[in-house]
Amino acid sequence: MRARAQFIGRLTKDPEKKDIGGTTLTTFSLACNFKTKEGKKADFFDFEAWRQAGDYISEYAKKGDLVVVQADLRNDKFTDKQGNERKKVKNIVVPMSFEFLASAGNQSGIDAEGVEAKSSPKATATDIAIDPDEAPF
Repeated sequence: MRARAQFIGRLTKDPEKKDIGGTTLTTFSLACNFKTKEGKKADFFDFEAWRQAGDYISEYAKKGDLVVVQADLRNDKFTDKQGNERKKVKNIVVPMSFEFLASAGNQSGIDAEGVEAKSSPKATATDIAIDPDEAPF
Protein backbone atom coordinates (compact mmCIF):
# COMPACT_ATOMS: atom_id res chain seq x y z
CA MET A 1 0.00 0.00 0.00
CA ARG A 2 1.28 3.48 -0.83
CA ALA A 3 0.71 6.92 0.57
CA ARG A 4 -0.05 9.30 -2.28
CA ALA A 5 -0.57 13.06 -2.35
CA GLN A 6 -1.20 15.85 -4.86
CA PHE A 7 0.64 19.17 -4.68
CA ILE A 8 -0.09 22.43 -6.52
CA GLY A 9 2.65 25.00 -6.32
CA ARG A 10 5.46 26.94 -7.96
CA LEU A 11 9.00 25.68 -8.44
CA THR A 12 11.30 27.54 -6.06
CA LYS A 13 14.34 27.13 -8.34
CA ASP A 14 15.30 25.39 -11.57
CA PRO A 15 15.28 21.58 -11.25
CA GLU A 16 18.71 20.02 -10.68
CA LYS A 17 19.63 16.91 -12.67
CA LYS A 18 22.52 14.58 -11.86
CA ASP A 19 23.75 11.15 -12.86
CA ILE A 20 23.91 8.47 -10.17
CA GLY A 21 25.53 5.27 -11.38
CA GLY A 22 24.11 5.59 -14.89
CA THR A 23 20.61 6.58 -13.68
CA THR A 24 19.42 10.18 -13.80
CA LEU A 25 17.94 11.85 -10.74
CA THR A 26 16.24 15.25 -10.83
CA THR A 27 15.44 17.11 -7.63
CA PHE A 28 13.16 20.11 -7.32
CA SER A 29 11.20 22.02 -4.70
CA LEU A 30 7.67 23.46 -4.68
CA ALA A 31 6.19 26.32 -2.69
CA CYS A 32 2.53 25.52 -2.03
CA ASN A 33 0.48 28.53 -0.90
CA PHE A 34 -2.49 28.37 1.43
CA LYS A 35 -4.66 30.88 3.28
CA THR A 36 -4.98 31.22 7.04
CA LYS A 37 -6.78 33.70 9.26
CA GLU A 38 -3.48 35.57 9.51
CA GLY A 39 -3.02 35.75 5.72
CA LYS A 40 -1.25 33.77 3.01
CA LYS A 41 1.46 31.27 3.94
CA ALA A 42 3.50 28.70 2.05
CA ASP A 43 4.79 25.21 2.74
CA PHE A 44 7.87 23.97 0.89
CA PHE A 45 8.23 20.39 -0.35
CA ASP A 46 11.25 18.64 -1.89
CA PHE A 47 10.82 16.05 -4.66
CA GLU A 48 12.88 13.42 -6.46
CA ALA A 49 12.15 12.28 -10.00
CA TRP A 50 14.11 9.39 -11.50
CA ARG A 51 14.86 8.46 -15.12
CA GLN A 52 12.35 9.64 -17.77
CA ALA A 53 10.22 11.69 -15.38
CA GLY A 54 13.30 13.52 -14.13
CA ASP A 55 14.63 14.05 -17.66
CA TYR A 56 11.31 15.58 -18.70
CA ILE A 57 11.10 17.85 -15.66
CA SER A 58 14.70 19.06 -15.93
CA GLU A 59 14.24 19.85 -19.63
CA TYR A 60 10.94 21.76 -19.50
CA ALA A 61 10.38 23.06 -15.97
CA LYS A 62 11.97 26.18 -14.52
CA LYS A 63 11.78 28.39 -11.46
CA GLY A 64 8.35 29.96 -11.01
CA ASP A 65 6.38 27.44 -13.09
CA LEU A 66 3.00 26.57 -11.56
CA VAL A 67 2.60 22.78 -11.58
CA VAL A 68 0.56 19.90 -10.22
CA VAL A 69 2.58 16.98 -8.91
CA GLN A 70 1.13 13.67 -7.80
CA ALA A 71 3.67 11.85 -5.67
CA ASP A 72 4.14 8.78 -3.55
CA LEU A 73 5.33 9.60 -0.05
CA ARG A 74 8.14 7.64 1.52
CA ASN A 75 9.80 7.72 4.93
CA ASP A 76 13.59 7.63 4.79
CA LYS A 77 15.24 6.34 7.93
CA PHE A 78 18.78 7.33 8.86
CA THR A 79 21.07 7.64 11.84
CA ASP A 80 22.33 11.10 12.76
CA LYS A 81 25.85 11.96 14.01
CA GLN A 82 24.79 11.32 17.61
CA GLY A 83 23.55 7.81 16.76
CA ASN A 84 19.83 8.68 16.97
CA GLU A 85 17.36 7.08 14.55
CA ARG A 86 15.66 9.76 12.41
CA LYS A 87 12.93 9.80 9.75
CA LYS A 88 12.30 12.19 6.89
CA VAL A 89 9.29 12.14 4.57
CA LYS A 90 10.33 12.24 0.91
CA ASN A 91 8.02 13.04 -1.97
CA ILE A 92 8.80 10.74 -4.88
CA VAL A 93 7.43 11.62 -8.32
CA VAL A 94 8.09 8.22 -9.87
CA PRO A 95 5.68 6.60 -10.70
CA MET A 96 3.37 9.59 -10.60
CA SER A 97 2.58 12.59 -12.78
CA PHE A 98 3.76 16.14 -13.36
CA GLU A 99 1.53 18.69 -15.12
CA PHE A 100 2.15 22.31 -16.06
CA LEU A 101 -0.55 24.80 -15.15
CA ALA A 102 1.38 27.94 -16.14
CA SER A 103 4.97 28.82 -16.93
CA ALA A 104 6.99 31.44 -15.05
CA GLY A 105 6.94 33.74 -18.09
CA ASN A 106 3.21 33.31 -18.65
CA GLN A 107 1.19 33.36 -15.44
CA SER A 108 -2.02 32.09 -17.03
CA GLY A 109 -3.36 28.68 -16.10
CA ILE A 110 -4.81 27.73 -12.74
CA ASP A 111 -3.51 29.40 -9.63
CA ALA A 112 -2.90 27.72 -6.29
CA GLU A 113 -6.44 28.50 -5.16
CA GLY A 114 -7.86 26.69 -8.22
CA VAL A 115 -8.95 29.77 -10.18
CA GLU A 116 -8.92 29.13 -13.91
CA ALA A 117 -7.41 31.59 -16.37
CA LYS A 118 -6.43 31.56 -20.04
CA SER A 119 -4.19 28.66 -20.97
CA SER A 120 -0.59 29.19 -21.98
CA PRO A 121 1.28 27.14 -24.59
CA LYS A 122 3.09 25.35 -21.77
CA ALA A 123 -0.17 24.60 -19.92
CA THR A 124 -1.22 21.80 -22.23
CA ALA A 125 -1.91 19.28 -19.45
CA THR A 126 1.32 17.50 -20.29
CA ASP A 127 1.51 14.45 -18.05
CA ILE A 128 4.35 12.06 -17.64
CA ALA A 129 3.78 8.78 -15.87
CA ILE A 130 6.38 6.10 -15.28
CA ASP A 131 5.94 2.37 -14.77
CA PRO A 132 6.16 1.57 -11.02
CA ASP A 133 8.78 -1.08 -11.79
CA GLU A 134 11.17 1.67 -12.95
CA ALA A 135 11.50 3.18 -9.48
CA PRO A 136 15.04 2.68 -8.16
CA PHE A 137 13.92 1.59 -4.69
